[in-house]
This record gives sequence, structure tokens and C-alpha cells, in this order.
Amino acid sequence: MQRESASRLAIDRSDIVKVVDDLAAAGLVDRTRDAGDRRRVAITPTTAGRATLAKLQSDTRTVQGDLLAPLTRLKTNTPSWTAC
Repeated sequence: MQRESASRLAIDRSDIVKVVDDLAAAGLVDRTRDAGDRRRVAITPTTAGRATLAKLQSDTRTVQGDLLAPLTRLKTNTPSWTAC
């Protein structure tokens, strides 16, 4: 729901509506009113939203790998010291 999404994303509740509006306008999410409580709105990703998320996750893994590669090489080339 929007309130829970705001909390999980650390976005102010007053700002989450704009974020969801933008995602909905882009066709990435759908909103559905809760039948039991009309104040609650469920947010579900569309097919396009899931595809976009998958692409972003892949891109993130690539960038993280590129950024961390020098650290991995440094660790590999640095002697490992152990306490006696």
C-alpha cells in the first residue's frame, strides 16, 4: 500500500503520491483501491514495470561490479595478515 511503500522507501508520506502518480503515468504501476478500506490503495507493478525493474537491477549489478572490481583486485594482490 502507498503508506507502507513510503515507509520502506524512506519517502515522506506526502511525497509518495507524486512518486506513484509518475510511475502510473509511465505505465509502470497500477493502483487498486482496497475493497475493505477505500482509503487504502494497493500499488502493483505492470508488465512494463517488472521489465523496467529487471533492467534496473541488472544495470545496478553491472555498475556495482565495475565499482568494486578495483577493491577485489586490491584484496587479491594484498597479503593476508593473520593474528598470531
